[in-house]
Amino acid sequence: SIGDPMRLASSFAGVMGTDDDSNEIVIRGNSPRGILWKMEGVEIPNPNHFSSEGASSGGISMFSTQVISRSDFYTGAFAPIYGNVLSGVFDINLRKGNNEKHEHTIQAGFLGLDLSSEGPINQSAGSSYLFNYRYSTLSILSDLGLVEIDENEKNTFQDLAFKLNFPTKKFGTFSMFGMGGLSKYSRTGESFREDIEKYNMGVIGLSNDYILNSSTFIKTSLSVSGTEVGNDEYIKYQQDTIRVDYNNQESFKKSYTRGSIILNKKFNSRHIVELGTVISRLDYDFEEREHNINNEDPFVDLVLFNDEGASGTQQAFVSWKYRITEQLSLVNGLHYFRFGFTGEDSWEPRSSLKWQFKENQSITAGFGIHSRLESLEYYLGNYINPDGSTVDHNPDLGMSKARHFVLGYDRVLSPSLYFKTEVYYQYLYNIPISNDSNFGWYSAINSSDDYSTIPLDNEGTGTNYGIEMTLDKKFSRNYYFMINGSIFNSKYTGGDEIERNTRFNGNFTYHALGGKEWKVGNNGRNNIIGISAKISYAGNQRLIPIDLEESITQGGQVNDYDRAYEESAPDYFRLDLQFSYRKNKPKSTSEWRLDLQNVSGHMNYGAQYYSSGLEQIVYEDQFGFIPVLSYRIEF
Repeated sequence: SIGDPMRLASSFAGVMGTDDDSNEIVIRGNSPRGILWKMEGVEIPNPNHFSSEGASSGGISMFSTQVISRSDFYTGAFAPIYGNVLSGVFDINLRKGNNEKHEHTIQAGFLGLDLSSEGPINQSAGSSYLFNYRYSTLSILSDLGLVEIDENEKNTFQDLAFKLNFPTKKFGTFSMFGMGGLSKYSRTGESFREDIEKYNMGVIGLSNDYILNSSTFIKTSLSVSGTEVGNDEYIKYQQDTIRVDYNNQESFKKSYTRGSIILNKKFNSRHIVELGTVISRLDYDFEEREHNINNEDPFVDLVLFNDEGASGTQQAFVSWKYRITEQLSLVNGLHYFRFGFTGEDSWEPRSSLKWQFKENQSITAGFGIHSRLESLEYYLGNYINPDGSTVDHNPDLGMSKARHFVLGYDRVLSPSLYFKTEVYYQYLYNIPISNDSNFGWYSAINSSDDYSTIPLDNEGTGTNYGIEMTLDKKFSRNYYFMINGSIFNSKYTGGDEIERNTRFNGNFTYHALGGKEWKVGNNGRNNIIGISAKISYAGNQRLIPIDLEESITQGGQVNDYDRAYEESAPDYFRLDLQFSYRKNKPKSTSEWRLDLQNVSGHMNYGAQYYSSGLEQIVYEDQFGFIPVLSYRIEF
């Protein structure tokens, strides 16, 4: 997964990632942007480079494996603590730095340079620091001929993450944490065209973990985060009697200030209660404008989209865990979510039951109502007509919601071998759709990024249901493996009241991965050779067909929306290998690693479009075989 948590998550049952150019993942047929991101218990914006407005994914994660500690990934019927989520939760915690000695790591490879350091701040007090900086440019892979990137294109990114840890005797443990990333894509043409796209994100926070007594724990946090998405496209040329001077600029800036407090109380061995609240303030500034001068349709400066202001959300939850018997436990809870801009309240009950009917076997069941805000532009944006008048299309649009039902069976086959199967059903409602006959097929359920400029209401619905199975061998005796599969169906109903496949209805996913290590060298213990492999086979995303005859007649691409998502792209297949050699010395460790991405060279479907010059539909493939070599030293 080249160190990317999102790409790693695509190995799990019910999770599908079919875009090699992005770490976008589909969980149980849901839109990729239904994911909630958290770091150190704090909700954060999309932490992925080369992202776009409204997305929860990007080209590669801003998280480096150098700083990640525990990382929890949930796919349905979420606990009461989680709000503003429909499809999945990625809850990531950062490591505490070594509080006894200083350690450093340098990693260099085809993807760039990675530097990290950790150590004690005050050794007697137990305080520590940890930071990681990474700089990368994909042009290195292009220069080596490993990735086809046009010579006029450039992709660069850099990110920084840190955590400072300060334990105290009387006031608990204080932590300061942060992460930021800058990514930029630029493209130039024959001296008349330039495109620049950027995605910047940053978060900084302060938290306190305080043990009040042997049965009461309090966690308090305060954070500030923000994103900036920009696009600047410039075209200038003269053709015959037509002169074109066109510039499109988009800027979306958002900042969040969040404060939270959580209390966990254990009354006795049978009763545990957790409750908390999160208050967020949102400031935003959106703008899109065009500058266009040509002989046929001139205008000088047109503002299409302009809005700035402030809003916020309030969340609260309570969770009660009741151990009914030694074998039977119940968790009931309630999550409350309010969006200040519309004044909408969402009360979301959650419940789960676990029956450990044998020492190595259990049955679990869960239910929950969940809600999520769509892209903020849906609610907060105004659209400016050419005459200067302003239209607020969706000021009363509500949150998207879902009811999750899950039933699972778990069995421990041995101390390191584990089997799990789960069936699920999700009913999605309050989904934004259009009742305009021209957009009857439209539903926000099919969007992975961006926003809509058409009037919407919350009358859309959808269903996701399926079964998953996983056989998981934890790392022991120097090897591990995981084999899983999922069969599912994903449907939606738009404004035309026709039930269709969702864009993400791939129907099946199968994954297998594993690895083994061998100790070699003096006394057979100093060095380690490792090999790992992953294979994925999945149904692909569905398409809106192109009407070839009508496209030829009109001289441009015409989509057949009446047949939206009836057909899917060819099935997705990919095999990845990794070889590593790790050399251990008394004061340093070095490692060579070779990641062979898509080692079989299978050309998966990428995109399709109509070419007016060729008068035919053109199909683009994704990346072929890509070797990624890196060297790492720890000292």
